[in-house]
Formats: sequence, C-alpha cells, structure tokens
Amino acid sequence: MNRGGKKGGGSPLTQVDQAIQLIDEEKDRNDIQEDWDALKPSCPGEPSSNVIIAAFRTMIKDKITTHEYHPGIDKPALASFPMSQFAMDEEQAAGVVKDMKALWPKVENITPQRVILLKNGMIAAGIKPSYRILEAFIAEGCRRLSILPKATPDRAVAVARGAFERVEKAYPSGKATRPVYELPENMLASLRKPDWNAVVKEAAAQEKAKTERK
Repeated sequence: MNRGGKKGGGSPLTQVDQAIQLIDEEKDRNDIQEDWDALKPSCPGEPSSNVIIAAFRTMIKDKITTHEYHPGIDKPALASFPMSQFAMDEEQAAGVVKDMKALWPKVENITPQRVILLKNGMIAAGIKPSYRILEAFIAEGCRRLSILPKATPDRAVAVARGAFERVEKAYPSGKATRPVYELPENMLASLRKPDWNAVVKEAAAQEKAKTERK
C-alpha cells in the first residue's frame, strides 16, 4: 500500500508515529498504532530517542513487517522515499538529505532540490528502488542531476531510469555499500554502454565469413 511521505525529524515521539506509517501491512500497522497510542501517555515528558525507540521495538515485537536493509526507524524521511508515490516538498527532501548524510557523510551533490527532482522522475518512470540499493540510487541520481546544464522534469525521468539501471547492474545482489562512482574501474567498465558501431561491424564481418564459407 502506498502512503504519502511523512516529514522527517521532530521529537522521538513524532519519529515513532512516522515510523509506524512505514509498515506495509495495514492490519499490523493498525494493531501497532493501537498499542502505541496506549503506551505513549506513559512515556516521560522528554525521553531520549534511544529510550523511545527501544520501547517501540519491544512493543511491536514480531508484529512489524520488516524490510531487509531498512535504513532504520530513526530515518523516516529516507525510509519513506521509495514507499510513497507522492511528490516531496522541500522539508521532506531536506529530511532525506539529512538521513543520507548520516549514513554516507562523504557523498556530495545531494540537495533538497535534486532529491525532489529525482523523486518526481522516479514516480514518472514507475521506478521503486528497494532498500538494498536506495542510498546508491539517490547518490547516483543526484550526481547525474548535478552535471546537467539544466535539470528539467523530463530529464529527471531519464536520470532516474539511468541511475536505477546502473545501480542495479553494479549491485546485482547484497547491500549497496557505496556510490557507484567509487567502485573500482574494472567493475565500472562492464557498466558502460557498448560501442554499437563496433558491434554492428563485428556482426557484419561474422555474417560475411559465414556466406563465404558456403
């Protein structure tokens, strides 16, 4: 089920409320929300994030539908990025930037404006990156947007498609642990587009050789 993205940040209590909305199964989500509503009044006035998150995890136990490689309930903006099929506003996009910086602090070119463009391109292209490649997809998409002379909505669709395809090829299995552009040169070589002129010439030469042998 697709739900609108929730705004990142806020108090620990708000972060828990946001995290509950990221649960896919409606019945689990409703059950957990009911339990959380009962638990919340007993929480101290200004508890630390760790205390609240620990209480939340203890409360939900096996009821939550977990996703492998989930960025964590303390990063609701990033977690909601692939789940929602609604455009992001600048505050939500700033939350994605903050969450990305916490996970991949050395990655550059990620700004709220580029995150918004990439998200719009992703929606228009019908792409839904998994959590396994999410950080790499955002990093590659924002990098591509940064080198465009003018990043228009139409180009954002092409950027989203290109970034998704490249990251999928670079990480066919396992968690994407760093941006594609940081991978060794020999790994990147297989991701480049083939020289189609050379491919056509080679195919023609092979066909000619077959004809001559007959």
